Amino acid sequence: MSLNIIVAAGMGNHVIGANGDLPWGRIPKDMKHFRDITMGHPVVMGRKTWESLPEEYKPLPGRENIVITRNASSVKTNKGPVIIFENIDSILEIAKVEDVFVIGGAEIYRLFMPYAENIFLTLVMGEFKGDTYFPSISESGWYKEYMRFNTEKANPYALAFCKFVRKEKQHYIS
Repeated sequence: MSLNIIVAAGMGNHVIGANGDLPWGRIPKDMKHFRDITMGHPVVMGRKTWESLPEEYKPLPGRENIVITRNASSVKTNKGPVIIFENIDSILEIAKVEDVFVIGGAEIYRLFMPYAENIFLTLVMGEFKGDTYFPSISESGWYKEYMRFNTEKANPYALAFCKFVRKEKQHYIS
């Protein structure tokens, strides 16, 4: 199975957040893409990402929600279970038996980047200001498996859906 990263970032500067929210707001096609890819799989996020989710989506339905935090009492939900871990070891164990998706934020992406096998990146076509950025994807370590463009008028921005695959698989998953 695999450890995967899924992220939407602004084209050019790879901004992913502004004041705890998405710099471009909600984009229906990207939300559907995120839901389609992660549905039925565990999703891993940091406390700040958990807090940024709209209340009606906590926990994200159809997925086991895992939050990494050193302060378990800060994670609250009224609608369903959430699993809390203080470090990545248990998540790496889960990724040995099922596909796991890391969904943010920046600190959590950096933490899992050395272990990820795939990155599902949505590029939002536009220049955005923000305070949180996705780490760069090294061409020497990754190859682009595909890039599909979406320019539907219903979306406020054009999108490019990309999948990057690690050139050399990590050996933590046996």
